[in-house]
Amino acid sequence: LGAVFDMGGAQWKVDNLGADRKEVGLERITGTVATTVTGPDGAFSMTPPDGTYWVRISSGQTGWGYSVIEDTNGHKGYKVSGAGITDKELTLSQSGTAMSGTVTDMITGDTLAGVTVTVYNSEGKKVVSTKTLADGTYLLGVQRNMVFSVSFSLEGYQTDDGTLENGTWHGVAIGAGRDDINVALMPVPAPDILSFTDPTEGSVVSGTVTVKVSVSAAVKVDHVLLTVNDGITWNVMSGSGTDYSYSWNTKLGPDGVYKVSARATNDAGLRADKVLSLKVDNGGPVVTFTTAQQQYGSVEIAVKATDEFSDVKSVEVSIDGGAYKTMSKGNGGYYYIWSSGPFDTGTHKYTVKATDSRGNVATYKSTVQVDNTWMLLIIVMVVMLVVLAVVIIKKKKKKAAPANGLPPQGVTQ
Repeated sequence: LGAVFDMGGAQWKVDNLGADRKEVGLERITGTVATTVTGPDGAFSMTPPDGTYWVRISSGQTGWGYSVIEDTNGHKGYKVSGAGITDKELTLSQSGTAMSGTVTDMITGDTLAGVTVTVYNSEGKKVVSTKTLADGTYLLGVQRNMVFSVSFSLEGYQTDDGTLENGTWHGVAIGAGRDDINVALMPVPAPDILSFTDPTEGSVVSGTVTVKVSVSAAVKVDHVLLTVNDGITWNVMSGSGTDYSYSWNTKLGPDGVYKVSARATNDAGLRADKVLSLKVDNGGPVVTFTTAQQQYGSVEIAVKATDEFSDVKSVEVSIDGGAYKTMSKGNGGYYYIWSSGPFDTGTHKYTVKATDSRGNVATYKSTVQVDNTWMLLIIVMVVMLVVLAVVIIKKKKKKAAPANGLPPQGVTQ
């Protein structure tokens, strides 16, 4: 009585409550004298004037999570008076149930302090809110057997309100087996977690290619997966730390454009995806026939050679299994002039071989009909004329010689 009422700094405690939802009031019979709020550790301190008071402690969640304390006289508080009463511990009892958990950084896995945790009822109205403590934990009191939605937000991080893929907070049945919720928040803007290092976007590949990815050193990755086109069959990439790879046999599918997807995940709920577009070229150029025709003794063989993904490096032709000869480029394709001989009349087989810049080879086979009969006729006629000329010359010589074998008179032997 008449003493200074000092509640002793941090020695007045309210158990199991977060700092943002605890209120302590000093109430005299005639009205409120002073109020304060407990700190993060549940402690409070006040210095009211001399007198006798009722100390009442209540939570902002009264009716939802914690009840106002009562003494045996029916007063909603503790009666304190007189000198020397400096320390007292007060405890609120739960009238609902507790929701607790830990919030972490999705990238680093570190706990996050100061995250606002808000509970909404089925009508979307705010029921209660708190903030995570220094160790990333939180505690909320809510009514039992009710369905709520929970939101987690912190400046610099993407809010998790149950609409995100890693969020499962809509329709949480408190008091029915789902009272603890642990979440991981993604920083904003999200870092470049995953990237392809080889091959690069739009590259042309063939055979077995090693696909390599790099993961940010700041991320604690559990594993990295890879899929080609379908997104159904995911393959585990080899590696650890920041570097991962996978050997892909491109010959298992047809040539074309493929989407290669990589996905990095961790225990915190991280799922970072990256997509790479590649062109698979395991086949050689497409060779199409243009013409194979004879003009006098020359036979022209012409084709077209194209490749969708690679450059055509060379086009060659072999006639009747002979050595390959380079075909010239021109007239919208490739051509070769074969100088056939008089004895080449008949059907001849030829093979065109086209090679692209990746070494893929394609061939085209066909035949060409050659008619050099006219050459033989000319040769026969020439031979006959030569023979006839020889005969005529011999006859003339024979007619000019004398019967006695001597030269004519006046002609020197």
